[in-house]
Amino acid sequence: MKMKKLFLLLASLTSLSALNSCNNQKKLYSNLSAIVPYLHKVTFTDYSDEHTDEFIKWIEEMFGTSNPDYANLLSCNFGCSDLRNGNLFGRNLDLFYSRLAEFVVKVEANKEKGRFASIGTAIHPYFTEEDVLELEKNGTYSKELETLPYITCDGINENGVACAMNTCSLIDAGKFDHTNEGKEEIFLLYLVRFVLDYATSANHAVTLLESYDITYPYELAMEVGLEDSGHLMIADAQETYIVEFFDNRVVYKKADAINQAEGNVMTNFYNNMSEDREKATYDEGEDSCYQGYDKYAEGVERYEKLMNQYNITNDFAGMFLAMKSVRASDTYLSPTEPNWPSDDVDQTIINNPTKFSDWTKGEGEYKDDPHSYPNIYKINMEILSSEDRDNSLFNDVWITTHTAIYDIKDRKMSICAQECYAIINSYSIEAF
Repeated sequence: MKMKKLFLLLASLTSLSALNSCNNQKKLYSNLSAIVPYLHKVTFTDYSDEHTDEFIKWIEEMFGTSNPDYANLLSCNFGCSDLRNGNLFGRNLDLFYSRLAEFVVKVEANKEKGRFASIGTAIHPYFTEEDVLELEKNGTYSKELETLPYITCDGINENGVACAMNTCSLIDAGKFDHTNEGKEEIFLLYLVRFVLDYATSANHAVTLLESYDITYPYELAMEVGLEDSGHLMIADAQETYIVEFFDNRVVYKKADAINQAEGNVMTNFYNNMSEDREKATYDEGEDSCYQGYDKYAEGVERYEKLMNQYNITNDFAGMFLAMKSVRASDTYLSPTEPNWPSDDVDQTIINNPTKFSDWTKGEGEYKDDPHSYPNIYKINMEILSSEDRDNSLFNDVWITTHTAIYDIKDRKMSICAQECYAIINSYSIEAF
C-alpha cells in the first residue's frame, strides 16, 4: 500500500488534547467564530511556537507506525491546485474527508518582530469540528490553538504577497533534508507562514528562502515510503514564482508574465526539474517514481484542465469555475489520451493496457471486483452524499476542503468550504 500525503499525516490526528484551557496567561487569539460548517475564523495578535516541536515529533512517530488504521489513512488520494492570472490567485486545498475543521486566520502585524499582517487558511491536527464548536460555545481558551498560524496552507499579506503550498513527489527530489545546512532552520510545513510574515515581495520571499535552511525528515519519510514533499507558488502584483526543494537545493522559476498560463499553474509534480535529469524508472512490485511532468505524475490531469481553461480565469467568476472543475479527479470517468493515472492505482494495472482499460470500465476480469474504478467511485460518492465522515477515513475519499481566491491588488480573499460553491464568504486584511 502506498503511504502518501504529508498533509494527511499532519491532519489525521483527532482531538485528544485540544480543549485544554489556558486562562491565566496572555491570550493570543480572539473572535473565534463559525462561518459555515467546518470553517471558522479567528484573529491572532501573536502566535506561539510552544507546541511546534510536538508536531514534528508526532510526524516522526507516525512515519514509523504499524497501526493499520493510520496506514489506511495515509493512502487517501488528494491533491491541491493553484492558478494565478493577473490580480487573482486561485487555490484548492484537497484533503481527506474528515471531521477536521478549517480556519480563516488573520494574523496582525507585529513591528517588534518584523512581521506583516496577513490573512489565510489553516488546518490543525488536533481540532475536529466538534472541538471548535465546543470552544466557541463555552468560550474556552485553548493553548494548542495558539500554534494554528504555523500550519497556514495559503494566504496573502499586507504587501500583496500571496503564497500556497502543495505536495509533490519526494522520490523524484533526490535527497532533501536540508537546503542550506548551517543556517537558521525552518521546517518545510511552516514556509507559508514564514513568507506571509516577512516577505515584502515575491522576489524577496525567494531570497529569504534561499538564505535559510529548509528542513524535512527525509530519511524517516523514505524508510516508510512516504513519497511527498512540498512546493510553493508565490506571487505579487508583478511576478509569480514556483519554488521547489530537491537535491538539497532551493530551485525556483519565475513566470514570464502574470497573465499567461505557463508558470502560473501548479498542482503536484515538480515544475522546475531539468529536462536532462535522468528519467525515473519503475520496478514491478514497488511504488513508481514520478519524474516531473509525465503520465505517472501527480496532478497532471488537473494541471491540463487548468491550463486549458486559463483564458477564462481573468475574472472572479471564471476563476471559481475553473477551480471548481478540478475539485475531484475524473481521470477514469471517460477515455483520455493519454490516460493520466494521477491517483493511487496499482502500477501493474497501469502498465498493462488491457488490464487498465478493464479496470477503469469495470469489465473483463474486473467485472465483479469491488476495487475496480466504477465500484470505488460509487462507494466514494455514497460516502460523500451520506456525509459519513467517520467511515470515509478508511475508504480513500477526498474532498476539496476549500477553494480560496485571493485578490492581490485589494489584499482580499474569497472562500467556499467543503465544495459548497453556493456559499462564498469574502474577507480583507483591513476589515476582518
